[in-house]
Parts: sequence; structure tokens; C-alpha cells
Amino acid sequence: MTTENKNNSDLLKQAMADFKEAVRLRNILHIRVASRVTTLLRAGMVSLAVVAVVFLFLLWTVSSKLDIMINVMEVMNHRFTNMAKDMSVMREVIASMDQNMASMPVIVEEVGSMQKTVAAMNPDIQKIAKQMHLIEINMGGITQAVGHMTQTFSAMDFNVQEIDKGVHRTARPMKMFNKFSPLP
Repeated sequence: MTTENKNNSDLLKQAMADFKEAVRLRNILHIRVASRVTTLLRAGMVSLAVVAVVFLFLLWTVSSKLDIMINVMEVMNHRFTNMAKDMSVMREVIASMDQNMASMPVIVEEVGSMQKTVAAMNPDIQKIAKQMHLIEINMGGITQAVGHMTQTFSAMDFNVQEIDKGVHRTARPMKMFNKFSPLP
């Protein structure tokens, strides 16, 4: 039994030593895992603290600029209201323009018709222009004739004045005779 006991005892010792080693290795692994978890928890806490600080800074920034944002929103609301009114006016103007433009095809058609009529009248207008030119030439001749008549009347006027003087000279003896005559 001694050899067998000894072998068993050696095996038992060996098993106990292996168990102790396994427990020691497991403890080392637990410590390593615990250390890593602790490091992760610390990093998570630091990250959470950084996020909290950033979030608080963001809240402070938003709350400090909230009045400005409200004013800007009121201005935008006022401008959008004015823009909506302007769009309403523009819509009415466009509707009015659309009604006014409805007659444009008729006007274009009438203008086309007028162009045709004017084109048809063009030869007559050219004839009238030629006749007016002839009338102008005739008026020039009439003007010259009237000028000659004026000169002739001027000359006649001088002659008539001379005749008048002659008649007065010849009538003097008769005037004297009339002064002596009692008849009215």
C-alpha cells in the first residue's frame, strides 16, 4: 500500500497543487477583469460627467439666447405674415392681369386686320400724297399770281390816287359853283 498510497498521495498533492494553481489563476483573471471593469466604469463616469457638463453648457447657451431667438421668431412671423399679405395682393393682381390679358388675342387679331386694311389703303394714300403734291405746286403758282396781283394793285393804287387828285383838281371849280348855288 505504500507505493499505491504514495502514488495516491502524490496524485492528491498534485491535484491539490493544480487546484490551488487554478484558483490562483482564476483570482488573477478575476482581478484583471475587475480592474478592467473598474477602468471602464471610471471612463464611463468621466464620459458621463463630460456629457453632463456639455449638456449644461448647451442648456445655458440656449436659455441665454432664448430671448433673442424669440425676438427673431417674432420678426420672422411678422415678415411671413406680410409676405402672405403681399402674396394675396399679387394673386389678385395676377388674376386681374389674366382677365385683362384675355382680350389680347382679339386685340392681336384686330391689329392684324388693321394692318391688312392699312396695307390696302397704302396705294390710295400714295395717290393722295401725289395729289397733295400737285395741289402744293398749284398753291405755289396761286401764291405767285396773288403776289403779282398785289403788285398790280399797288401800282393801281398809286394810279387811282393820282386819278383822285386829278378828279379833286377838276372838281374845284364845281365845288365853288356849289357854294354859290342855293340848292342843297
